[in-house]
Amino acid sequence: MFNEENRENRTAYILFLTAAMLAFVILLWSGNLRFEARTESLVDGPSPVNFSEGWTLTQEGVETGIISMPHKSGAAPNVPVTMSKKLPDTGFDDYAICFHTAFSSVEVRVGDRLLYRYNSDGMRPSGKATPNHWNMVQIPPDCAGQTIAVTLRSPYRVSSGVLSPVWLGAPLKLTSYLLRQYIPQMMVCGVFMILGLAIFVSSFYLRSLLEDVCTVRCLGIFVVLASLWMVNEVEFPGFIWDFGYTMTMARYILSMICPLPYLFYLMHRFPREYQPALRRLSYMFSANFFILNILHLTNVADFMETAWVTHTCYAVMFLALLLIIVKRFRRERPLGAYFKLECAGMALMAVSLGAEIVLYYQMDYMRNGNYLRSGLFGYIACLFAALLMDTRHKREETARIGRELQDSRLRLMISQIQPHFIYNTLSSIRTLIKLDPDRAYNLVYDFSKYLRANIDSIGQGGMIPFAQELEHIRNYCNIEKVRFGDKLALVYEIGPDGFEVPPLTVQPLVENAIKHGIRGKNGDGTVKVSTFEDEHSYMVEVLDDGAGFDPAAGVPKTSAGLENIRLRLQEIAGACLEINSIPGKGTRAIVRIPKQG
Repeated sequence: MFNEENRENRTAYILFLTAAMLAFVILLWSGNLRFEARTESLVDGPSPVNFSEGWTLTQEGVETGIISMPHKSGAAPNVPVTMSKKLPDTGFDDYAICFHTAFSSVEVRVGDRLLYRYNSDGMRPSGKATPNHWNMVQIPPDCAGQTIAVTLRSPYRVSSGVLSPVWLGAPLKLTSYLLRQYIPQMMVCGVFMILGLAIFVSSFYLRSLLEDVCTVRCLGIFVVLASLWMVNEVEFPGFIWDFGYTMTMARYILSMICPLPYLFYLMHRFPREYQPALRRLSYMFSANFFILNILHLTNVADFMETAWVTHTCYAVMFLALLLIIVKRFRRERPLGAYFKLECAGMALMAVSLGAEIVLYYQMDYMRNGNYLRSGLFGYIACLFAALLMDTRHKREETARIGRELQDSRLRLMISQIQPHFIYNTLSSIRTLIKLDPDRAYNLVYDFSKYLRANIDSIGQGGMIPFAQELEHIRNYCNIEKVRFGDKLALVYEIGPDGFEVPPLTVQPLVENAIKHGIRGKNGDGTVKVSTFEDEHSYMVEVLDDGAGFDPAAGVPKTSAGLENIRLRLQEIAGACLEINSIPGKGTRAIVRIPKQG
């Protein structure tokens, strides 16, 4: 998620999100406590009592027995189901019964007197069923001691004759009781929504720190959509929040599109070989969304009737993800803690979603969304734990690579100033002192600067301007020019030079070109150093027309630290080294340094 240069910032990022989430939780929790205390002090009337025992069930005009709520009669679609019970003998000036229905029209009567009717026929633009609803039925005082009958009718078998527990009490007391039941669930949904928005928004402000911005954005969108889905799973009383049809539509639509940002997130997280399978899963959910919406809007089959299709898509997705995870566990070794914890979170999500689907078909509205909230919390907790563990691992890895780079710089410096090179240079100086004192003076200057650059490179862990590396190259070549004379020609074609390179990465390439290319050739030779650029990279080329070598046989063992050079280029600059050679023709080495930003 974070690029290599900013691994250390992940802990601060996670702590920021955690602190924001905890602050939001504390504010909501304190507000909820104040709300509960205030409603209890302001609302008068009898407290709610459970009125769910001793109801008489009647189907198709036949009494089938005494039942207790919640109850599911298993009636056929569109067959009315009636539950009746005698009201308390002592009435109150202000009291009501309250119960929840699932996709059912409702009529409540006392004798022939109609007290309440709930039916959305003629008010909904599409679909066959009345949305889920909390029904608050005001009971007149003169109905005390009489029998109240609740009649339900649903077009679906799964919801036909399903009735929740029934509560009796003052309307405001009932409202207060239901709010206390559902506000904590809404608080949890709000926390997830704030977290998702924080993740999404942070992807715009932390682009320089992030390795893949799309991964973070897709994760943020998924958490936001999942939290909206959970909000709609909360069966908030319609007499408080009267958006029953809209929330029912949103519940089904969000269940169809929630997997898409999650699959996009996995496409960025998983290796490339698994991306075709993840793309096919995204195509499946996209097709599911468009087809089911068309069927619903044209009244061919509404969302309730086609919900099994979406549930089947979820089963296919989790089966495919299970196969991908098993394949990765079998083929990839070693597996990091990040991947293992993410797999654990995915398993929690799969189990929680499976439990939600079971509750859906059981019409267990009171627990709807609880498992989904728990699964999402577990998944995010696993991701955060994985990020923290990965941060620790990366910190240790960075320290190890730093030690290796330090060792490689030391080994490379030692390889650059072998005793025979120092002896040969000093011998040349000794000779020139008598023959050409001015050249001897310049040679001592070049040699001292060469030695100083090599020694200074031991303590340099970062980058240096290319101009500084070029000066080191010139000092070295001036020394070798004294030894080789006219046999060695040096050409510099320097284009762009306003970039940086790790120290002692280009000069050893020039050294190899002279020692193994020109010295191994019969006759004169030329070494050319040039720079150029394209849209993405700066390039430094070292070209010689010397002896060359057979690439199939590998680089000569006496070459100066090429593996060390590759390591340092990659770890310090994210650069790469390319070497091509033709025996008898020469060798071409190119360093590609990516442009920043």
